[in-house]
Order: sequence, then C-alpha cells, then structure tokens
Amino acid sequence: MRRLKLGPLDAILVPGAASGEPATESQVPSERPLWVVLLHGFGAPSTDLVGLTQALGPLPGVVFVYPGGLRPLGGPLDFGGGRAWWPIDFDALDGARRRGDWDAVARAKPPGLEEARDALAEALLVLEREHGLERDRLILGGFSQGGMLACDFALRSPLPLLGLVLLSTMPIDLLEWTPLMQARRGLPVFQSHSPEDQVLPFALAQRLATLLSEAGLDHQFVEFRGGHGIPLVVMTRLRAFLLAGQALASG
Repeated sequence: MRRLKLGPLDAILVPGAASGEPATESQVPSERPLWVVLLHGFGAPSTDLVGLTQALGPLPGVVFVYPGGLRPLGGPLDFGGGRAWWPIDFDALDGARRRGDWDAVARAKPPGLEEARDALAEALLVLEREHGLERDRLILGGFSQGGMLACDFALRSPLPLLGLVLLSTMPIDLLEWTPLMQARRGLPVFQSHSPEDQVLPFALAQRLATLLSEAGLDHQFVEFRGGHGIPLVVMTRLRAFLLAGQALASG
C-alpha cells in the first residue's frame, strides 16, 4: 500500500496481489497493469474502500487506487476522518423524501460537482504522468456519492475508459447526463443496488440503469438484498467484471 498525492487529492494505491495475502509495493505490476480507480461515499474516510482489494481475491496485474474526497467533513457528521466530494443539502433531501419527489434530486446539479470533477481529472493526469496510468487501461467507479462523481466524469470526459462501476448510487444532473450517454455507447458498466437501500432510492438506480442500457452501454445490474453497502454477491460479480476488463485490455 502506498500513499500518493494526486494534485488536489490524497490517494492510496494497492496492487492486486497474486495471492489472498495483503499486497506490498514491490508487487505493483511492472508491465501495463489494469488500473481501477474507486471513489468512496459521502462521510467515509479515504481508506473506506481499501479493503476491497483483498476482499475481491487475487487479481494480479491490477492496480487499485482509492482517492480521498476533496472536502474534509468536519462538524457533527464527522466520525473520524470523514470526507465528501461535495456538500449535501440534507434539508432538500428530507423534503424530497417526504414528498416522494426524488426526480427533483436526480435533476439537480449539486453545488461543488464541477470542482470535484476537475479535481478528479487532475488526479488522473498526475496518475498518468507520474505513476504509469495508461488511459486505455482504466476502470473508474465509486460507491454512493463517489459513484455519482464517477458517472458524471465518465459522461463528460473524453478520457478512454475500459469500464464504469456504480455501487449503490443514483443519478444527478440527469437532464444533462441523458444526452451525453450516447457518446459512451458500448462502454461496459457494472451497477449494483438493493431495493432495501434506505439512503438512496432503488427506483432511481433502476432509472439510471434503464437510461444507460437504452443509450447502448454494455450494462449489467446486480440487485441484492440488504441495505446501502457492498455485500459478497456484489464483490463476486464485480470481480468477474474486473477480470473481463483485464482480458479486454490484454486483447
């Protein structure tokens, strides 16, 4: 595990080991690895998703990068190193929940989204210049708010991607997102969500899945029982998705 400074973002790099044991820096592949960049959710510490590398099982030839959110959370919501990609208007969310008007949330552009997208773009450029990232060997994704940012970046950036991973997330800025989806036609997308999710509504995850599929992205949706998380069934299917991306990169 290595700590990196990627422009405005701190990040953790973890190579996928050839065994189930924790990886070390010496195990970073020297020749054209697959890069998987995953963004954590609102309020989580920058280390929140790091355990996925080992939980997914042996993935030699894969390098995982976990950037920390742009904003330290602070205040009463910070339970120890929590970060966010942009602030959340909890009053607006509570109002939408009471009214059942999640469409308004899906159409809204959160203040700070553009800043977060620019920070991610700069981080990927530093990863390319200083650490060997190859643009055509990148899978980008995230959990919850991190998934929103990953999807927003994928739809707006010309950066080549091998895949997009959306874990328990939902659409935002949907009026702008929808016409941009055609440009990513054929892009493999892995999406997971639970109907029992009490944080982000399943119906909006389904709506995003439908729009991506209708736009021609190579989309797979994993529905699971449970709450707002990443259970074993998702990790098993995600591992298969990453292996398919690795094979595509090697082909």
